[in-house]
Amino acid sequence: MGAPIIHWGPHADRTKVSQYSLDVLAELLIRAGIEEATITSTVRSPADDARVVFDNLERPGGVAAARGLYKAPMQQVINVYVDAKRAGASSDEIKARMTATIIALGGRNCSHHILTDEELKEINVLDVDVAPEKKKAFRDVCAAESPAPQGTNPNGLLAKILVPPQDPCDHIEIRQQPTGAV
Repeated sequence: MGAPIIHWGPHADRTKVSQYSLDVLAELLIRAGIEEATITSTVRSPADDARVVFDNLERPGGVAAARGLYKAPMQQVINVYVDAKRAGASSDEIKARMTATIIALGGRNCSHHILTDEELKEINVLDVDVAPEKKKAFRDVCAAESPAPQGTNPNGLLAKILVPPQDPCDHIEIRQQPTGAV
């Protein structure tokens, strides 16, 4: 198998992903026997994160599912959504209120996708989609390169992996090399 093909989703900012992270992802895909994958999301602004959370909350069962998914700071953002929705606010107004709440709470406190340029030198965050029949192989390889609770290797290539139901997608965090240049 040659080098895997990596596609970029419309909301994935390729300028915020280091070559090192792409090399790590390629290695994981090769080890899992996967020929192609899509990076669906990377670092996000508070407004973009509010959009993603809003979209998730709009799905059937969204609020209940999100309550089980997110920690305390994002629970406050969900409360803003629920209150604004109940008050009849428009979608744009709800997202604006959610964005303001994320900023007030500190983006990184709400989402691992909200990283400063300095933080990107230490870690890159990727949501990765592979073919359904390849998900188990991908998750197994990632777990072997991740610390607990999902993984088994505290010194592996990954700082973290989150998979459903802990996250709506396959979310990996890649520790950067000491130089960490993006």
